[in-house]
Amino acid sequence: MLDGVVTGEGLIVAGDVNWTDYYYSAKGRILSDSVNNELALVVRYVDVNNFIWAGLGCWGHRVSISRKVNGVSQELVFAGLRTEVVPGKDYVIAVRAVGNLLELYVDGVFELAVQDSSLPKGSIGIRHYSSHVELDYVDATVPLIRHTLTIGSSAGGITNPVAGIYEADEGTTAIVTAVPNGGYRFLNWLLDGANRTENPISVLMNVNHSLVPFFGRIQHLLVINAAADGTTIPVPDTYTVDEGSSVIVTAVPNSGYRFVNWILDSGTSTDNPITVVMNVDHSVTPVFEFIVIPPEKRSLTIIAGVGGTTDPLPNTYEIDLNASVPVTATPSSGYKFKEWLLDNVVAGTQPSILVLMDMNHTLVATFAEETKQAGFPLWVIPVVLIGMGAVYVLNKKK
Repeated sequence: MLDGVVTGEGLIVAGDVNWTDYYYSAKGRILSDSVNNELALVVRYVDVNNFIWAGLGCWGHRVSISRKVNGVSQELVFAGLRTEVVPGKDYVIAVRAVGNLLELYVDGVFELAVQDSSLPKGSIGIRHYSSHVELDYVDATVPLIRHTLTIGSSAGGITNPVAGIYEADEGTTAIVTAVPNGGYRFLNWLLDGANRTENPISVLMNVNHSLVPFFGRIQHLLVINAAADGTTIPVPDTYTVDEGSSVIVTAVPNSGYRFVNWILDSGTSTDNPITVVMNVDHSVTPVFEFIVIPPEKRSLTIIAGVGGTTDPLPNTYEIDLNASVPVTATPSSGYKFKEWLLDNVVAGTQPSILVLMDMNHTLVATFAEETKQAGFPLWVIPVVLIGMGAVYVLNKKK
């Protein structure tokens, strides 16, 4: 029993000031006649002006971890209010001190942790301040057996926890998960040189361990199918491609053929070249068709002069090279067809002509007015004139 009703700090310490890592616990209670409801375990005790304490009710908080260095006290981390500490209730307080890490547990539940390098070693003890406490026991395991787990890294992913060197109590189990990056998959672990494939992996910390993950690219198949009348670049084949990569495929038609489209899986595309994004397996097939070459053309310009028209009508026509085009001239009333001028050269006087389209031509149909027959200006009368041995019969003009 520690009687601390009188205001002030009370300390009981034991052990070796050279102790470093240990697990220290105590079961006790704060009595109801206490001025402050405070009970704490002391670790890394060097002297009355240099130590660390962690527990209940300190600084007016439910739980906290504090230090005194060169006589100056400082609260490092805390949670809750002192009013939550219940007098007369049994509490099991434990502190785990490993390297710079200090952890506080209350009734087996983790409460607080802090990294502090100011006091790397020291003995243990009990601290109270203006409180009346009872302790059933104190227990310290000194030193803790610790082992290191070195987690390495490799391209294509990370681990949880991340790559680094970790310490763990002997007999505990470390669980490590490999997390591949996008486009990658987990392959295996190398645990102390031995291949392991489970993920996550459980490592029993009975010795020091080294653990390295390995990742590989996720890959997909690209099948480029052959087609008649052409080929592709790259040539038709089955290719293994990393996920996320883009493959450019070009269709190359044979002479006399042209590219029409691709059949990409169940769809089509007219892009050439085509870019295939390899997020899944793909199949691509080019389609070609024969090129129908249109014949060369020559122009025929048909012109109709005054007095008629033509069949086909006057206009400019595009005609296949070396084809023959029949053209017929039709005069208007009072006109007659005169002649054809083919490229300004008389080419015929018949109304129909056959033009050989061996070159561009201009064909002109010309017309002329019909000639009127002359009548007698006099009249013809049935009078017979005899003279000079000739007889003339004239009709009188009416």
